[in-house]
Amino acid sequence: MKNICFSLFNAILTSLQLPGKSKTLELKPEEKKFTSSLEKKKERPIFVTQLTPAAVTIGNSARFTVTISGFPKPNVQWFHNGKVIKTSSIYKIVEERDEYSLIITEVKKEYEGEYSCTASNKFGQTTCTTTLKVQVSDMPPAEKWVEEMFKIPGEPPHFTTQIIPVQCAEGCEAKFQYKVIGTPHPQVQWFKGNQEIKPSLNCCVVTDPDGTGFLIMIDAQQRDSGLYTCRASNPFGEATCSAELIVIRKSFSLTVKVIICFDLFEFWLLVSLCITVSMFYNVLYSYFYHRTPFFQKGAGVSGGSEGTYSHVPVRSYRHCPI
Repeated sequence: MKNICFSLFNAILTSLQLPGKSKTLELKPEEKKFTSSLEKKKERPIFVTQLTPAAVTIGNSARFTVTISGFPKPNVQWFHNGKVIKTSSIYKIVEERDEYSLIITEVKKEYEGEYSCTASNKFGQTTCTTTLKVQVSDMPPAEKWVEEMFKIPGEPPHFTTQIIPVQCAEGCEAKFQYKVIGTPHPQVQWFKGNQEIKPSLNCCVVTDPDGTGFLIMIDAQQRDSGLYTCRASNPFGEATCSAELIVIRKSFSLTVKVIICFDLFEFWLLVSLCITVSMFYNVLYSYFYHRTPFFQKGAGVSGGSEGTYSHVPVRSYRHCPI
């Protein structure tokens, strides 16, 4: 009987055709519309979103949230400075699908530090780390008002007149002058290069109550050349200004008058020198009498400014040949 039914079924399938068509209908298996969770791709945990740093005032709450993918579903743990965090009245751990959160209900100073989240399954493990900074709460309004009432007003130093470059000859006076403002009144220091300048016999420092002041090199020499800096400072800041001092070697131009006085027994040589100071020309002459020098460059010259000087030497000769 079974064989007869099977043969009849095959005959029906073979002969079944659409009208006017030459094709035969065939039965096809139904396509699957859903995938079993067992057939989902297996993967190690991955942080889709990372932890971000937080800064919270004492007494407020803090929340760290990450999104993690992975299959099988990862096991998630939270750590504070390397120690495992357990759910408590302070720490709340929340899980919503692929989103995991750590909530600190009331932040205290000791909760500051490094926080990390570790996700793991049998295919791997990954960790994400961030920091929490705990800030001290603002003062109550009453305390702020008291502080403002007794706050000392002030402003940082500012040079209204800065020192300017100076050029002078050796032996002359060199002066740097400034004016500075600021509250409270700034303290002023002078420097040559990195070396602080202290008052001395050759260096005078003056500071006036109105904010003006100056530095004077009384007898400037070439070794005093360099960069000078004036620094003004108070509790609210500081300001500086700098300028260069150039000291030029001093030189002279000379006019020489020679007067010779003699008698039969004794010959005297009298030399009168009229010296005019010139700042930038060197004396290149020496004077001789019978190949004996009686005046050379710079001899007997003194003083620090332009003018006329006299110099009477020095040289006498007896038994002058006539």
